[in-house]
Amino acid sequence: MNWKNKLIGKALVLAMATALVGVAPSAWAGAYEEYQSISRILEEKPATAKEAVDRFEMRWARGTQSERTMAAYLRLRVSLYLTDYKSGLAAAKKLLDLHPERDQKVGLYKLCAQLSYQTEIWKDVLPYVTRWEETVGSDQKAGEPYAEMAALAAYALWQMNDAKASIPWMKKAFNASPKEERGTFLLAAWQKLDDEKAQLAFLPTMVKLYGRPMYWAQWGYLTYENGKPKKALDILSSADKAGRLPPKLYPLLVDLEMKEGAASKAVSILVNNPRLFEPMMYRNLLIAAYLKTGDREKALDASLALLKSQPDGMTGAARRMSEDTAARLAFAEEKWALAYEKTAALAERDQKDAKKADFWCFMAGVAAYEQKDWAAARAMFSRVSDKKLEKGAKAWIEQINFLAD
Repeated sequence: MNWKNKLIGKALVLAMATALVGVAPSAWAGAYEEYQSISRILEEKPATAKEAVDRFEMRWARGTQSERTMAAYLRLRVSLYLTDYKSGLAAAKKLLDLHPERDQKVGLYKLCAQLSYQTEIWKDVLPYVTRWEETVGSDQKAGEPYAEMAALAAYALWQMNDAKASIPWMKKAFNASPKEERGTFLLAAWQKLDDEKAQLAFLPTMVKLYGRPMYWAQWGYLTYENGKPKKALDILSSADKAGRLPPKLYPLLVDLEMKEGAASKAVSILVNNPRLFEPMMYRNLLIAAYLKTGDREKALDASLALLKSQPDGMTGAARRMSEDTAARLAFAEEKWALAYEKTAALAERDQKDAKKADFWCFMAGVAAYEQKDWAAARAMFSRVSDKKLEKGAKAWIEQINFLAD
């Protein structure tokens, strides 16, 4: 993650630095007059002020405390204007060494923290933020200004690969001023630390405040992964009702409805949202949902539709399974013509597996018998050689011979 650009804007930093000057220090008139002259240049034509600041610094940087203070302030201001943050940081540090007043320290600590971050001196950010926090009044330890400083410490710690230490600071920031980016930071930090418990505790807050599909998804999926399928179903169902469930989680919702909820709801979700699923997955889930509700006829229709469509990605094994399911469902629904067609085809398909082929021949024989197609039934039963099925097949042939005579 890169939060470097989350710093307070340059204009605000510059305003803060300018305000630190306050009432001009009591100083020798020559230095003060020159200081005022350069200050006007900085306000009116700042791009032309650097050489004047350089000259002032060479002349007064080793003078009295007041003269050194003026030199450091001018250097700070021109550096910030020129986005020379390294030079600006050095000037701010000099000002801190010159024993500023408490209110000035507050601004300088804040500025040093920001500039340390901007110059990627990550290790110095937290100490400055800590000193700032210790110096400000209790009334300033709330709201967005406080949150910005606490977040800055968290960002710096993250840059130092210390996700664990960054969390308390970002929690302070979020509690002071809850912003989505701060919440996502916390989730990322907990994810990096594999702390699913913390994520699960915080995700309801993100859902409540922002309601984005990704937060619903994380909450529901993590709940499921942590062995709470019923609660996961409640979360995903709520997301679906709110129109916030990501498409990729609909298969999980359907699966949970079949296992933990109502299969009829699973059917409804599938029928109303066919485009949210891969074609083959859709048909397989629909077959399973219909079977769960006991509607074998619709399960058979879905199975036949799957075989007819031959969706992309349907492997040989998947097709064989679908053919088997269709045959069994046709048989269970007593659709004998279809059952015979399917089982006879499977008997040919599985010729290399004698046991399977015998099973399908037996089933095809029964289907033909139910249609009073004695010749086809006798032919199928005659092909059965499996010991477990052979006796039954002979009994069927005897019955056929009796009826056919």
